[in-house]
Amino acid sequence: MALRLIIADDHPLLVEGLQRVLEEISGLQVVASVANGKQLLATLRQTKAEIILLDLQMPRLDGIDTLRIVKKEFPQIKVIVFTNYGQPSLIKEI
Repeated sequence: MALRLIIADDHPLLVEGLQRVLEEISGLQVVASVANGKQLLATLRQTKAEIILLDLQMPRLDGIDTLRIVKKEFPQIKVIVFTNYGQPSLIKEI
């Protein structure tokens, strides 16, 4: 059984590239990609996933606020955060 993953990022070219790479990994299935936190939460309520690949910079609901909600409502889901932010305080908060 493959691990089900959702990509949350608002850059279509990045998402397309990630999907191509991740779909080559045996045991991993990309089940959705979304462009913002609101879409991610709606998708999680409809689609089973074990892993989220989450960008911090997204419109409508950013990654930090989205992460807080995900950890509260879906504590069993593992989240991998990626960002180009390098501030130690932000990394500690995450």
